[in-house]
Amino acid sequence: MGRRHFSAGFPKTEITQLSNGLRVASQTIPNSAAATVGLWIDTGSRYEAAADSGVANFAEHLFFGGTAKRSQKNLEAERGDRGAILNACASREQTVFSARTLEKDVPWAVELLGESLQNTNFSAESIDRERTSILRALEDSETRGCLQGAVFERLHQTAFRGSPLSRSVLGSAEHVEKINAEQIQKYTSTHYTAPRIVLAGAGALNHQQLVQLAEKHLGSLAKSDAVAPEPAHYVGSSITVRDDDYEELHLAYGFKTGGWSDPDHFPLLVIQSYLGSWDASCQQGVFSSSPLVSRIAEHSLATRVSTFNKQYSDAGLFGVYFASHQPTWTGPLMEHIQDTLSYLAIHVDPNLLEQAKLHALKTVLSNYGSSCALSCDIGRQVLSHGRHLDIREVRARIEAVDEDAIRDVANKYFWDQDFALAAIGPTYGVQDYPVLRSRTFLSRF
Repeated sequence: MGRRHFSAGFPKTEITQLSNGLRVASQTIPNSAAATVGLWIDTGSRYEAAADSGVANFAEHLFFGGTAKRSQKNLEAERGDRGAILNACASREQTVFSARTLEKDVPWAVELLGESLQNTNFSAESIDRERTSILRALEDSETRGCLQGAVFERLHQTAFRGSPLSRSVLGSAEHVEKINAEQIQKYTSTHYTAPRIVLAGAGALNHQQLVQLAEKHLGSLAKSDAVAPEPAHYVGSSITVRDDDYEELHLAYGFKTGGWSDPDHFPLLVIQSYLGSWDASCQQGVFSSSPLVSRIAEHSLATRVSTFNKQYSDAGLFGVYFASHQPTWTGPLMEHIQDTLSYLAIHVDPNLLEQAKLHALKTVLSNYGSSCALSCDIGRQVLSHGRHLDIREVRARIEAVDEDAIRDVANKYFWDQDFALAAIGPTYGVQDYPVLRSRTFLSRF
């Protein structure tokens, strides 16, 4: 891949650590009128005690619901006056609270984030309101319209069974019914501490101003940082939930990989682009250069297929997800998927590899033009490995991925390795684990 100069105009990310351990990381976007600032916290469902399952998500739901200084009504009025967009999200390992505003309202956004982090209203009324919302989400999580998300929850459940990484972010209805203010306050006081937080900003903002705002509104946060998650324990295994009333079979098939800081991150990123994704609404699938997509589209083996690459601090899952109206064709479809992954350990098409590298680079580059996406990228990376990769470094690492690197990674993770599989719906066509396991090393090429 030839040298490109599109990265020359990107400023670098500046990072400053406050005396209490909180890090402020930001990058300006030239000619941007808006900015996104967010608190990235190194905690999520993986950090919960078993008896507190769902508390991380519960705390996130309450975050923008009012504080000691602002009622929820007043907070919403302030947000509306500024045209700000507020978001909150909890995952297995990270919790994020963010605000997208105009440049002039960055001080207001940081003040709001600081106030909400330290003085969120945990009243009985607000807890009961959110409890109802979360229980409804749990009820809806395995309905026909949510089966893609449900199958990935099952994939984590079987792949990391017996360890906290297997737990659903939503928790269980049994635990959500019992969560109270004391549990939430204990969780937030333990996990929402300065060394575990990054204030990440991107867009129309000034780093030094952001540092000063952080000192003012977040400088009094506790310095404690004694919480470490239990290591990920991977188990090659499968779980199927049969329900023939569902119109489609949803299946996720994946292998254990390394975490965010693992050197194989970039070859896996390129493999994800190399294999691609497709759904039946795209009529061009039969002409796809992807070795995974073209056959599936040509023979209508699935209604959609995608390659996933889920990563955490010390582990990851890489594989293929599909949905199909033809459960009786699951055998040939799985054989094609397994052959495609295994074949990467033997042969890599050099032309497709160059296309995949370019596509991966464009995907990463798209994050640098949006304040929301760039703020997320900064927050996640600084939490994960202490810095934000410069676009020039990202380009160099992607361009360095060659055929040998792809083959090495495929041999390491896909060839003759235990996999995890989850399926929901009419699963009668899904073959037993030993049969599928034998196909990870048989050479039929």
